[in-house]
Amino acid sequence: MAAAISARDTKGDPNVPSVPAWTNRALAWATGAIGVVFFVPAIFVAVVLPFRYWDSLAFGSWSRSIAEGRGLWDNASVFALSRPVVYVPQGLAWRYLDDGDWVGRLYSVSLAIALLVAVWLLAGRLSTWDTAAPVTRSISIGVLLGSAVFAGLIAAGMTDIPVAAGSAATAAVLWRAPNRWLLALVAVLAAATVLAKASGLIALAGLAAAVLVLNGRRSVPGVVGMALGVSVALTYDAWQASRIGRSLSDFLSAGNEQYWLDRGAAARWDALARAEWLGASVRLLILYGLVHGIARAAGARPRIALAAAAAAALAWSIVGPLVADDGVPHPFDGSILGLVAWLVLVAAIGAAPFLANDDPIDRRVYLALLVWLAPTAVVWAWTRADEVRHLAPVWPAFVLLAAAALVSVSFALAKLRPSAVVVPALAVLILAVANIPSIDGLGRQGWRGLLDLGWSGWTSRADTENFAWGPFSYVVNLARENVGESDQVVTSDGRLSYFFPGRVDVRYARTCGELEGARFFSFLSSGESLKLAQLGSQPTDPLGWLQCTRPQVELVGEQPGIYAAFVVGGPPARAPTLADCHLAASEGQLTDAVFGDGLSYADASALVTRALAVGFAGSRIERTSCSTFRVLVTGVPDDPQVRADFRAQAARVGFQVAYVPAVRYPEVAAGIPPVSP
Repeated sequence: MAAAISARDTKGDPNVPSVPAWTNRALAWATGAIGVVFFVPAIFVAVVLPFRYWDSLAFGSWSRSIAEGRGLWDNASVFALSRPVVYVPQGLAWRYLDDGDWVGRLYSVSLAIALLVAVWLLAGRLSTWDTAAPVTRSISIGVLLGSAVFAGLIAAGMTDIPVAAGSAATAAVLWRAPNRWLLALVAVLAAATVLAKASGLIALAGLAAAVLVLNGRRSVPGVVGMALGVSVALTYDAWQASRIGRSLSDFLSAGNEQYWLDRGAAARWDALARAEWLGASVRLLILYGLVHGIARAAGARPRIALAAAAAAALAWSIVGPLVADDGVPHPFDGSILGLVAWLVLVAAIGAAPFLANDDPIDRRVYLALLVWLAPTAVVWAWTRADEVRHLAPVWPAFVLLAAAALVSVSFALAKLRPSAVVVPALAVLILAVANIPSIDGLGRQGWRGLLDLGWSGWTSRADTENFAWGPFSYVVNLARENVGESDQVVTSDGRLSYFFPGRVDVRYARTCGELEGARFFSFLSSGESLKLAQLGSQPTDPLGWLQCTRPQVELVGEQPGIYAAFVVGGPPARAPTLADCHLAASEGQLTDAVFGDGLSYADASALVTRALAVGFAGSRIERTSCSTFRVLVTGVPDDPQVRADFRAQAARVGFQVAYVPAVRYPEVAAGIPPVSP
């Protein structure tokens, strides 16, 4: 069994094509250069932009609490508490180094580099051929850098890359049975994997089975060391669960409530058909590696496995997305560079079955990689298929399967011409270059916008926050204006806890009384947030909340269909403008007859109802600011006699009329029910 894990000299072996010495140097230089090209923009965006993703902000509030010098375990959600490897070092760095987001972003980038290094080490250990390691390493790095999912999270400050790095690093030590001096390192890495994200536990179970398949009894000490590390992590989890009154199972499965499980189930078949498990850009490669690995593990000969993988991967990568999305699949909707690389790879995998005689990768390696990823893949497909990033703990296994299949293609092509061994690796590295716009999830348009900000924009907090957060930046600014050092916030938007750690009550408020004691209140009213609000029975019409009297509530900012923000229990720090609530006035015609101005919504609704009841057809409510309204009749002629008659008629039924130049404000409906006291 040592042959599966130890390289051998292949010189003189007729089944192994000779490879020119320069190819290794060329691949090393190309891989290094593309790594630099990839990470320069990653570091740039990490330094320039604040955290952008929901989880980075909502869970990062624990790090902010640590940075402010609060208790180490204070103000941490149940989701964050199980992930101290990410949030505790980040908080300590903010406290003792610099409190800028860039510190946490660069910490994320450093863990992404650790993941790349671990995958590079693993890739060099897959083959028994000494000539295969450089090719396998270059391909594996290219596949990982070519993943849009990896690129989108590279500086995000989320837990997916850390758990992938922990899983890969543990595997790198265990892959060739470690000596006893490395067992402590295995334990530390295993514990770090679980404490980066609880789903790492499932990946480590698969990894333990994988190394047993690969190395048999020689792997037992390493598995014992890994089990020790997992035990330490679970002891921490059990302590934290007990401390907050949760069971260990609830603690580890936090975030998988029924809503999310239902969403995962609804997405399952589309997610399998779409096969974007590491992103559309590497879909063909991941499918090719998976099918080829299954065929080889089942005992298929190299040519049969390569042919089956080529046919299945090509068909699946084109037909699957068409079925799931009814649109043009990648790369036909992407860049020219990506399309060229894809076409080269298609030609290579199409030719390989006609050339291959042997496989540089032992069958047990394929079996081990499949065993490693299987438990996580099954749990993901069954529970959270709506989020491909939940496959992060086994990204390394997917990448290595793709690299193993493509190294077989590389050596098949070398039989045509020895230098052709580099073709698949270079094509994959070109895919990585084409994937650079995916860094931080910006895309081509996002990068254009970021570059257009220029130096003045990059150094302006207001500009970068608005670019990074969009409408959420307005909510943050309103909260900063109105929330003092000891004031409390009630919101359904967990991201606000990042800015006010320890002072945010994240919930779906349903009554006015639930705002008692708070200074600021906000909610989201679109997409998934709206669905969750509806499930939580939260009213999401701002005009309903404006009718609260105990406590008094005043709207200070709104973007209809996106968010609403209020101050509670007193006047705001400044009077809100029409722009704060995305309102606008326009010129009207003739004259407006105003029955009441500067009214609350409740008073305006009662007044317009009474006006309509006594015969003033056309009476309406207009919103003149975030929280004030008027009742009027529009289009009154400028004729003095008409005005006098209208005023007299109004006076007979108890109305006073003020004539003002016609200006149109947004009309709102009457009778919107108030939020329950």
